[in-house]
Amino acid sequence: MSTIKRVLLILSLTLSGAELFSQAASITWPLTATINPNVPVGNIQGSPQILGPGPAPLMSVFSYTGGQRLVLGTLGSYGWPAGSVDFTRYIQFDASPVSGNTLTVNSVSVNYGDNPLAANFHIIKSQVYYSTDSWANQTQLTTTPLDYLNSGMTPFVASGLNETVSGSQSFSVRIYPYSVSGSVANTASFAIHDTFVINGTTDGGEVSSVCTDFEDGTNNGWQVSNAGSSILLADGNHYLETTDQSGASSLVNQSRPLTGDWTTLFAGGCGSLCFDVNFLFPGFPFGGVNPPNTMTPYIHIKGNGFSASFVITNPITAGSGWHSYCAPLAMQHSDGTLPENADGHWVMGVGTNNDWNSLLSNVTSIHFPIDPTSYQGEKFGFDNICLHNTGDCGDSGVVCDSLKASVSKVTEGDCCWNLTLTHPSNTAGIKGIQFLALTPNTFVTGGSQLASGQTGWLFGANSATEFTIKRQTGDIPAGELTNFFKFCINKVSSPQYVAVNWLDASDSVLCSTLVTLDCEIPCVTVVRQAIECDVNNNWSMQFSFINNASYTIGAIEVDHTLPAGLTVTPGTSAISPVATGGSSGPHSFTISGALPNTTVQLWFTFTSADGCCSCTSLVEVDIPNCLCSQVGASLKSDPDNCCSTMSIVNTYSGAYFTNVHLTALTSGVTFSNWTTNTSTGWYSQNTFSSNTVELVNIGNGFIPAGSSADILDFCLAGITTSPQQILVEWIRNDSVECRDTLTTECTTPPTPAFCVQLVDETLECLRDGTIRYKFKVRNNSTYSTTGFQLNPLSPSSAAFSPSEFNSVPIGPGMTSAEQTVIISGTYGSVELCYEIALFMHIYENEELQYSWCCHSEQVCITIPDCGRVDDCVEPPKEMVAWWPFDETSVTREGSVSNDLAGYNNQGARTNGPVPVSGVVLGALEFDGKDDYVQVPHHAELSFGIGNFSFDAWIWTKMDEGVQDLVDKRISAVGYTGYSFFLNKGRLSLQMSTGSVTNYDSPLLVADGKWHHIAVTVNRRQKDGITFYLDGVPTQFGDPTPHAASLDNTGPLRIGSLSYGNGYLFTGVLDEIELFNRVISKDEINSIFEAGKAGKCKSKTSGTGNDLTGAQQGQITVYPNPASTRLFVEFGNSGSQTAVLKIHSILGAELVNKKISGSQAEIDVSDLPGGFYIVSMTIGQLQSVRKTLIIER
Repeated sequence: MSTIKRVLLILSLTLSGAELFSQAASITWPLTATINPNVPVGNIQGSPQILGPGPAPLMSVFSYTGGQRLVLGTLGSYGWPAGSVDFTRYIQFDASPVSGNTLTVNSVSVNYGDNPLAANFHIIKSQVYYSTDSWANQTQLTTTPLDYLNSGMTPFVASGLNETVSGSQSFSVRIYPYSVSGSVANTASFAIHDTFVINGTTDGGEVSSVCTDFEDGTNNGWQVSNAGSSILLADGNHYLETTDQSGASSLVNQSRPLTGDWTTLFAGGCGSLCFDVNFLFPGFPFGGVNPPNTMTPYIHIKGNGFSASFVITNPITAGSGWHSYCAPLAMQHSDGTLPENADGHWVMGVGTNNDWNSLLSNVTSIHFPIDPTSYQGEKFGFDNICLHNTGDCGDSGVVCDSLKASVSKVTEGDCCWNLTLTHPSNTAGIKGIQFLALTPNTFVTGGSQLASGQTGWLFGANSATEFTIKRQTGDIPAGELTNFFKFCINKVSSPQYVAVNWLDASDSVLCSTLVTLDCEIPCVTVVRQAIECDVNNNWSMQFSFINNASYTIGAIEVDHTLPAGLTVTPGTSAISPVATGGSSGPHSFTISGALPNTTVQLWFTFTSADGCCSCTSLVEVDIPNCLCSQVGASLKSDPDNCCSTMSIVNTYSGAYFTNVHLTALTSGVTFSNWTTNTSTGWYSQNTFSSNTVELVNIGNGFIPAGSSADILDFCLAGITTSPQQILVEWIRNDSVECRDTLTTECTTPPTPAFCVQLVDETLECLRDGTIRYKFKVRNNSTYSTTGFQLNPLSPSSAAFSPSEFNSVPIGPGMTSAEQTVIISGTYGSVELCYEIALFMHIYENEELQYSWCCHSEQVCITIPDCGRVDDCVEPPKEMVAWWPFDETSVTREGSVSNDLAGYNNQGARTNGPVPVSGVVLGALEFDGKDDYVQVPHHAELSFGIGNFSFDAWIWTKMDEGVQDLVDKRISAVGYTGYSFFLNKGRLSLQMSTGSVTNYDSPLLVADGKWHHIAVTVNRRQKDGITFYLDGVPTQFGDPTPHAASLDNTGPLRIGSLSYGNGYLFTGVLDEIELFNRVISKDEINSIFEAGKAGKCKSKTSGTGNDLTGAQQGQITVYPNPASTRLFVEFGNSGSQTAVLKIHSILGAELVNKKISGSQAEIDVSDLPGGFYIVSMTIGQLQSVRKTLIIER
């Protein structure tokens, strides 16, 4: 039994010390829809199937029906010419080990056959070869040609190969189809294949350290972008120096040996990525401003679509010399955390912690930050960049070496086993166990079970290939679990393998081992079996077999049956000789004396033609109930009008079935109308259009015996594809006894003008203000496409998530399964317009060989008005500023943005930032050219030496340069103040107290989606800076070097540098808030979870800032949004005349009403939905205006 080691994927073992560990490896090409293989098991990889160049006529894929169908010429127009094997006409399958492993191939298998027909014509044959040296040499796997039968698919298995290939080699198999007799042109004859499988094991060895020290004077694969680089010598040591230039700069390595599968480094479960860095020069001053001289180092890795950063705990200062760091490398810990040490910690950038293992298995690039600020000329030194197979990773919580599995045979002569597990005393973190039967062998259905007395387990998958269990509570038991798992194996190839995986709470594999079984393959393998009732209420059985014996079989004899007493005829039959490895034709037997719905065992003796040799093998037969062979249904159809007439026959009994139920199985198809033959007692129990019809006969309450002609006329609607299927169920007292499936071939409607369209669409409002859009994609083109894309056109803020679907194959004229996207950046009753694109990508050897694309014209849908969301959250206390940006007018009041918290720090909109729909009502869109909002200085916007926090909603695609979000700094005598900004699309903070530090987090927000962002600063804690993205916190930075006051008298700007014109923001901002304390994680999360509901505002109210003295008062407008009636309350003694006006956002006066008293009711039912301005004039003075929303 192999030693167990920690794993990344199922059966993917890592290495320890200098040992080698064998593990199962398997890869399958299903050949049911594409030429691509499935995701492999173990450290094996494969490429798409290859079709050889071949002679004319060329071989091609005709379709995928019951497997991959190969023909010669267009639609098989040339037939198969008679001849022998042509070694340029083949299909090829290639597999190789993952880097750092060797592959030993044990077996190859595939199913093959010809056009399904009742009789076998033996038209097509093939030879199978393999090669390990790119076909310089080849080895034949077939001793006799494979014979492609029409009566069904035949398995071919070549086992015991024991062929080993290294990481630089591939194991390649070719199947050469040909025809001895030839076939008639334009007559269907296919070489059909499915389920091509390569099985084996892989071994990986110890991977030693890999280092780049630049002593050879070259960059060793490290490349710079928008930067200079050179190898320098200092104190006898060479190192790489980088110098930032204009534009975003980077230092990256995308080449081996530093990239690839890093999991092979984990000796003892841990490796490390080490490097030396020297912050040589902080950059050149700009505009009289010196760059910050401190930065937090980090290293960034990418792979398998994910990314992560190792963030150093302590910042470094320019000119402080060399610093050495080691980032720990290990699998995700059992508690879900990532490895960390005293130097720093790992943070996922793209993906979650659960994607960490996948990232490590295929690292494609390593990045260093060499451009941490917007200043030019930063210099860095790098040296001794090394991958080590040892390190300090912390405790993973799993000790795989102490887990063992062993098997013992239950009964000699069969393939049933007891599996015993041995566990250590500490099994912390192990919650479940999984047993896998590796292809092509499978578990016997119903034969897998735990030993008696085992309690406390929850049962998961229990199939022919998997048996999974988990503890109800706690960890798996310690100690030896004797004969814990009982199972039997269906023997197809020898030896057989069963993988044992130990699982954590999330069902991820922590540890794995492989047990090997030695069951002998039976002398025959039954490959096709059918049974049906005959007219005498007996059963007619047919089966075919593959001869595994070493002699030619010429006769079959019934040996015995279980249960005893069954009669099987004929008892002995001579057959056409079947050579070793050959396949027989179908052989028929009649069984009598069996009970319906039981399984019987028939033991047959297979004898050579000369009688010298024989063997016995078991055939198990499920005996059906003959009831259903005596009922049936048929249709007479009019395909042009899609109408049919149904008749039935019942020769079983006229007092048994109570009703007949019809269901339209084809998606979207319904019975548009139907009538029953009431003259013979037939009626339907449902009277409205649906996809079902319930038939009864009121004669004696049962379905009559004999033939019942023309009992139902019906027509179908919703036809999009042909044919259509109708399920007919024969029911007795609400229990379905028998089923038939009828087929109609209604003429489909004309093809729409566009090559693609969406059908079966639904729009659903979500709590966060987004819309769930469900639909199906119809391919109206003549191509088999591989994916589609949705491209929003208007409004500009609209976005689909996801917008691209790369693995949704759709055949010509076919409709996809239901798809779901989330629509954001739009508002109720707005028309959303977009384009749909279909595409087809063809890959060969993982390289794109061919692309095709088409798209629809503009398609528009109306976003539903989801109504008001009332479940707002209370604003956190000690809020000093709150700019909701809900003002929608572009004149007068629209030129300012009001502050709803404390003193009204009203901001002046400068150069026209545009009001748009936001997450919570309105928002402001900035063009990145000259737009900003300027707020005059006020004491509550300065935080002195105290703590502070910031949050907002943001939408942007700009991931280049520096963009200020909120900036309150002055540049006199160094810098003083604070700034929240984006650096290359990542959320950042600057604190300035004479000296400057930029805290650049790894949180990317510039992805064209709405995000909630927040930053909290605890000035007295070394880990006091926390960044939040969509409610998730990331600690990043030490504020204590800036203990002095942040106070200044300069203005605050939103979307721009505060003391000049620069660092302009491109995107949309909404709901900006500032606090003079650290707001909690729960408070931030509640704002994020509230989504569209936002923070609670009082009934739209505000102090009459334009009134003075005793005339100052309060105006309250509610409900807001309003629908038909609007109520207004205001401070008025009643001695003065008040006038209420409602204007459109363009200034048109719509309502002008004089009011006496202190309240009024206004009818707004005639106003269309939208934004309005309400104002009140008392005497000669005007109160503050209010924004009003009318909903329709």
